[in-house]
Amino acid sequence: MAFPAGNFNDQLRNEFYRYLTLDLSTYLQSIQGIVDLKMDEKYGCETLALLHWEQLHATSLPEEVKSFYLATNGFEFTWKFRLADHNYPVGKMHINVLTELCPVNEPFKTPDKYDGSTRLFVIDTNFSQGKPANKADKNGVGYRRRDQKIAVSKLGSVVLLVTKGTANSSVHYLSSQGQLHQIAESLTAYLRLMLLYMGLPDWPLVHLKMELSYWNKQLYAYFAPYLSQSNFLKLEDVDNRTAHPVNVLDKSIFKANKTPR
Repeated sequence: MAFPAGNFNDQLRNEFYRYLTLDLSTYLQSIQGIVDLKMDEKYGCETLALLHWEQLHATSLPEEVKSFYLATNGFEFTWKFRLADHNYPVGKMHINVLTELCPVNEPFKTPDKYDGSTRLFVIDTNFSQGKPANKADKNGVGYRRRDQKIAVSKLGSVVLLVTKGTANSSVHYLSSQGQLHQIAESLTAYLRLMLLYMGLPDWPLVHLKMELSYWNKQLYAYFAPYLSQSNFLKLEDVDNRTAHPVNVLDKSIFKANKTPR
């Protein structure tokens, strides 16, 4: 996917985001109950900002990643589901802005093909509870954001893997145990997967065939039944827990949300 320069007018910017998201908003609007779609349309970074980032972190970004940030400084697209007169946040697609593209500051385990020149930068903590801390929580992974370290919960985070001296990068899930699991071979491929899963909760874990909670299985059964063909998402587990078919959402899964937004 080619990312154009970000200095264009509002009309072209709207067209760019339609292109970037493969017009996902049109599909989401066709699903009954989905409301409050919000695309945070950002201006692209200045070239000097990218140069400053590379100097600050002593790392050269691959051209694909540079092109992305020149076109749009990060990415965020959210949507909610209306149920019983309340709007519940469900979908979130997010890539950190450049200033939040922070290096992981804790030990991590890499496959044999990577050496000490490999660096990780956090691009999303959507399914974790980040909080400022003086040091990493014993159950979490810490990463440095300028002069501050952020403790990430046991759910882990999504990181961009960059190897010094190469033009390649890939996107991985970093667990709290410091283990890497590759999600996509490039930032573009990651973005496309994020759109495929519509930003549903914990979608990287689904893609990696990791276990989902009953709450999340309900959401995937209702909003993304096409994933039922994947043997890692056993929708029959959902059917056995409810008398409703898979395209009817079990209202009980939202009871934990005491303050709907």
